[in-house]
Amino acid sequence: TGKPVRVIDRDTPTGLPLGDYDAASLGMDRVVDCVAALACHAPPLAVFNMGTATTLSVVDGWGVFRGGMILPGLALSLDALSARAAQLPVITLAPPEGLIGTDTEACMRCGTLYGAAGAIEGIAGRLEEQFGPLTVVLTGGNSAYVHPLLRIPVIWEPNLTFLGLRELWLRQGSGGKRNPPTAADAPQPSGAIGWFRRPLRPAHRRGGTAHSGGFWSRRHVMTSFDARAAL
Repeated sequence: TGKPVRVIDRDTPTGLPLGDYDAASLGMDRVVDCVAALACHAPPLAVFNMGTATTLSVVDGWGVFRGGMILPGLALSLDALSARAAQLPVITLAPPEGLIGTDTEACMRCGTLYGAAGAIEGIAGRLEEQFGPLTVVLTGGNSAYVHPLLRIPVIWEPNLTFLGLRELWLRQGSGGKRNPPTAADAPQPSGAIGWFRRPLRPAHRRGGTAHSGGFWSRRHVMTSFDARAAL
C-alpha cells in the first residue's frame, strides 16, 4: 500500500500500567485488548479473549493491569478429547441444540460450550469478590458460540483487538495523547454503517448479554478490511 507499518511490541507506549506483572512474558494481544476495553468502558474490567487459548486479562479500578488466566480454547479442548479418549470422535464447533446432549457428539459440544460459559460466569463472580463490580468484555473468534449462553451481563465485541490497534495508532499519531473522541474521529467503513460514540459508563447491569455500550456502538461492525484501512 506504500503506507508505513507500525508494529506493536513491548517498546510501544500503550499507556497501560502493568503493575507487578512480568512484562517479558505478556502477550501484546492481551495488552491491545485492554487498551480497547479501557477506551470504551470504565474499569475495573475483565477481558476474555476466546481464541486458540481463552485468555483473561484483568484491569483494576485504577486502570492497572493486574494479570489474569490462560485456559484451553474451545477447539483445543475438543481436539484433546478426541485425541486422548479412544471412543470420542473428532467433531467441529457448532451451537448446542440444548443444555444436554442426546448423543456423543452433542454431549461433547454441550460440555465444551456450557463448560466455557460456566467458567466465565464463575470466574467473573470470584473477580467481583476481589475487585468489586466490574465490566466483563468478551471477544475472540470462538466467543460467538459462548456469548448467547451466558447468564451474566457482558459486552460482546468481536473486533476488540482491531479497535485496540486503532486506538494505539491514534495515540501515536497525536504524540501519545488522545483527545476526547468525537464522531469525526471515526473512519467511515464501506457501506456507511452507522457509527457513534457514547460517554464512558459501565456495562449495563441487567440480565442477559449486552452489546458494546461504551464509546463503540455495536451498530458499527468493523471488518478486518475496515480495520486495516483505519490503521
